[in-house]
Amino acid sequence: MLRIVDVLQVIVKYNLEEHLFQNSKFKSLSIARISLKNLFKVEKPTGSFGYRLRCALEDLGPVFVKFGQILSSRPDLIPVSITKELKLLRESVKPFSEYEVEQIIQLELKDSVQKIFKQFDRYPIAAGSVAQVHYAELHTGELVAVKILRPNIENIIKKDIELFRSILKLIFLYNKNLKKIKLEKILDELSNSLMCELDLVMESKNIKKFASNMKNISYVHVPKVYDNFTTKNVLVMERMSGTPIDQKQKLIDQGIDIEMVVQQGVEIMMLQLFRDGFFHADQHPGNLWIKDNGSRIYLDFGIMGSITDLDRKALLKILFFLYVKNNKKTIETLVDAGWISKDQNLEKLELELTDIAQLFINRKQKEFSIGNVLNKFFNLVENYQGNVPYQFTLLVKTILVTEGLVKQLTPDLNIQKIAEPVLLKFFTKSFT
Repeated sequence: MLRIVDVLQVIVKYNLEEHLFQNSKFKSLSIARISLKNLFKVEKPTGSFGYRLRCALEDLGPVFVKFGQILSSRPDLIPVSITKELKLLRESVKPFSEYEVEQIIQLELKDSVQKIFKQFDRYPIAAGSVAQVHYAELHTGELVAVKILRPNIENIIKKDIELFRSILKLIFLYNKNLKKIKLEKILDELSNSLMCELDLVMESKNIKKFASNMKNISYVHVPKVYDNFTTKNVLVMERMSGTPIDQKQKLIDQGIDIEMVVQQGVEIMMLQLFRDGFFHADQHPGNLWIKDNGSRIYLDFGIMGSITDLDRKALLKILFFLYVKNNKKTIETLVDAGWISKDQNLEKLELELTDIAQLFINRKQKEFSIGNVLNKFFNLVENYQGNVPYQFTLLVKTILVTEGLVKQLTPDLNIQKIAEPVLLKFFTKSFT
């Protein structure tokens, strides 16, 4: 109950209720708004809606921050003015205390910080919604990064997810237009991703699997895991150094070939998706660094996507049939994959697929986005009660983030010129 009051207070504090509850028919809600403002003695806030929304999410804690981070990577759903603000959430999470850090390490690793580490930085190098990272040195002289989950984070997340679902139901009651943004689907993605991040032993396994997949790629580096110092709540790994991939000018000053970095990134993404079926699903710049020699470092393996061989083949077929505008074959593939039922109005779906297939006409243009094509396609399938695997939500998000980085780093480079030959290679290998 107290948590609900906290949420209401923050909504009113940042004057968000005018945007969330827009139905003038509900006079009782207008009265409640005025009463709440008087109760909490709220002064009118300053700043744009995006800024106020970001501040509100920060005040409400980890689950709400993570929700904002997911929204920040969805310019297909949210106005750019808002996503720009929400991207700042990655840099604005308050760390937990030094005392709590020491207590967690003592409990998890059965020894004091001083006995485990020769040197330990008290202030974190990064603080996220679920965990924070400290730099340290082992007594063997090896430089490491220590990832620690926030205290009691699992209980906080579970309670806030349920509260968030209740809030969305209330918002949809008063503002049906927001249903078009599919916030419930984004909340499902949030819930799934957060649950994946709550076990650092699982993350260590993800790191090892990804490293094994990339072992023959000379320009990909993955941190080593120290199993003796890793538990569900603490992960010790090799310390890496590099420049976040979005710091374009700094990379240029270092003599890095930006176009080569981009081309390698697209190729690696294709390998992850269509060769391995196991991909890094949280590739924002904080998790992707470039070394002085131009090679890349992947960090934070809490959110990974996994696609079965059958689903990969189905996706490749669908992309090909959309490309050649064979809508009948596209639908046939959807039915065979079990993503849609024969009971649906498939004739109408065939007509609607024409609009999506038409998007490939401009595939040579800089503005073309395979992520947007897939997003529109999966949204259309869902409108026909389709059963698209959850992992494809992560896949679309990963492609959109990658395309965003490509456009930021090399605005004149067309991503399809790099991606199409790789896709064709996997398609040929799978179906000939």
